[in-house]
Amino acid sequence: MGKSISKSREIAFNVLNGVFSNKAYSTLSLRYSEQMQDANREDKALATEIVYGTIRNLIYIDHVLAKFLRRKVSDMPILTILRMSAYQILFLQGVPTYAICDQAVRLAEVHGHSSHKGFVNAVLRNIIRSKESISAEHVDTQIAASMPDLIFDAYIKTIQEMYTSNGEPIDSETAFSLAEKAAYATTYAQEVTIRANTLKMSTEAFEQAMEDLGVEYKALPLMDGAYRLEKGGDVHVLVNGMEPGAFAVQDPSSMMPPLLLDPNPGDLVLDLCSAPGSKTMLMAQHMDNKGKIIACDIHDFRVKLVDNVAKLQGVDIVETRCVDVSKEQLVPDGTADCILADVPCSGLGVIGKKPEIKYSVTQKDIEDTAELQLAILERQWPCLKEGGTLVYSTCTCALEENLGVIRKFMEKHPECQTVRTRAFAEVMSTAGRRVNLNHKHRGMVQIMPGLYNADGFFVAKLRKGK
Repeated sequence: MGKSISKSREIAFNVLNGVFSNKAYSTLSLRYSEQMQDANREDKALATEIVYGTIRNLIYIDHVLAKFLRRKVSDMPILTILRMSAYQILFLQGVPTYAICDQAVRLAEVHGHSSHKGFVNAVLRNIIRSKESISAEHVDTQIAASMPDLIFDAYIKTIQEMYTSNGEPIDSETAFSLAEKAAYATTYAQEVTIRANTLKMSTEAFEQAMEDLGVEYKALPLMDGAYRLEKGGDVHVLVNGMEPGAFAVQDPSSMMPPLLLDPNPGDLVLDLCSAPGSKTMLMAQHMDNKGKIIACDIHDFRVKLVDNVAKLQGVDIVETRCVDVSKEQLVPDGTADCILADVPCSGLGVIGKKPEIKYSVTQKDIEDTAELQLAILERQWPCLKEGGTLVYSTCTCALEENLGVIRKFMEKHPECQTVRTRAFAEVMSTAGRRVNLNHKHRGMVQIMPGLYNADGFFVAKLRKGK
């Protein structure tokens, strides 16, 4: 049969077909794929690019495919091949288009669809011939950025409600423009950011180790030991060249909640929804591994993830519990010094990393999640000491789950007040991109993807007592 199918495209096809056919999660499918584990670095990188790129740009890809299809393709494996091949033709640079077509035809044949080989070849070659006109076509933002109306509208509303510009409200035109930037930012991979584990080695030693490995980096002033890998720096070089647990991959937005909570050594901290544990470990690091963190999750296997990462990073102040924190109070009233409530959410701020979310989330999902978030706060608030602080955070950009939850909670708890956070520009200038915006509500920070080089996130800091 001539050339075989490349490992990268075989992996990408299997993962994508599972996502499209069975609603599998792309991240988990890639992580636990036996083919992926056996592949070399180049094949892993290309497979990952094809999988995430295809899902991130799916609405636009289907829009393009519709121009070259006389009828809807009901055979999912064939549709998967067309989608992943169209992504490569339209978005990947330096990949010969004849090779993309050849691999697509071979995929159809190997997976029992030989009768469709001519159809696949014809559709893809027509796309190749029309690529210039396709690129020049103007399409609406929601199509070009593969952004469902529900999420795009949520971005606009959040920008108008959460930000001001030069002290003035955000007008509709500006909000739309900023929402466009946020939407497009979810269609491509972001730069990798990491934090050194100072329980294992000093930041000076860590930086020297990176330089010795030839890894280029930029320090982020968000915290001592936070870095952005420069020029597409490969995190695997660090994994292979450093002691296990010497660092963690973590987005700047994800670093904010533990840093704003600012627990002290010796504190009793409740981490309500801790898995997989990145924020838990940052708090332990901030506390010099002194005190106690009760880290919870509702699923036992996720609790074990926290245990494993604690062991890897040399943290021994974490007590894990498998518990539903919306129903069971963790400690007696007035016991905890501070609480991190990084609650379950719709994930509209991280769809660049978990792209299938945007095609499944509904308004009811958002509303139901907001009810769960409020229930968690109500159940655990009594645990907090008078004068103690609680940081509420989500990785979403839906008002109902963020400002809406905080307002409802504060209406029921007059003893609760917001705490002024670090200045917005100071906090997120670390993300590497500045915009002329200020956050509107005292004690609350809303990050939108694309406006800063970081994931979408919301953080509110509350204190118990006047």
